[in-house]
Amino acid sequence: MTQDPYAAPQSNIQTSPSGPGTPGTGTFDIGLAMSEAWQNTIQNIGPMIGVLIVGTIVSLLMSVTIIGIFLGLPVLFYGLTKFLLNTHDGRCQFSDLFSGFSNYGAILGRMLVFALLMMVIFIGAASIQYIGRFIESESLIMIGGLFEIVFQLVIGVRLYWAGYFLVDRDLTATEAIKASWEASRGNWLKLFLLSLMMAVVTFLGMLALGVGLLVAIPMTYMMFVSSYRQCAGTPAS
Repeated sequence: MTQDPYAAPQSNIQTSPSGPGTPGTGTFDIGLAMSEAWQNTIQNIGPMIGVLIVGTIVSLLMSVTIIGIFLGLPVLFYGLTKFLLNTHDGRCQFSDLFSGFSNYGAILGRMLVFALLMMVIFIGAASIQYIGRFIESESLIMIGGLFEIVFQLVIGVRLYWAGYFLVDRDLTATEAIKASWEASRGNWLKLFLLSLMMAVVTFLGMLALGVGLLVAIPMTYMMFVSSYRQCAGTPAS
């Protein structure tokens, strides 16, 4: 790693695909995230649709077997994240989708640990509801459901950037989760509002006879990439 991923950047973000890296602002602007997401999506709509279609097909094929789920999907998710980051930085390539397989063992290990930790965190939040269903307690199911919603709103949104930190900064799973938690400090409300905007964009895409989803889905991804880049900046290469 070439810089402290937890340090709060001080100067304005400047996206740079190569060089010494640029610091972020420590926060982000929702309007800028929407604007950058739209521009990056439209300018790269061909590669994005290609990655979306091929990624979906490959994911379905991998999901046919348990082995594919555990030994293929995590590395594919790494490649998708790399593609999205590179799209924002103006250097995306279709081959980014499969970039994780070039260092398969190391990346698979990190991604499996990351997936396990995230699963434990979110399954733990739903444990009350699971217990309520097991003992057939309607009141406990209701309490568990409310707790899960609160957990997602208060805790879950602060982990949205964890996957980006892991891929972008070459961090371990625990480092990436910690980095997302620290970077999102003070940005909780903006991340929550950005999540609502993601839902709105997806809904509008569905209204456009479903065809709009080919633009809406990539755009929702790019909204969060922009928010991450604004806040965390670009690492040295």
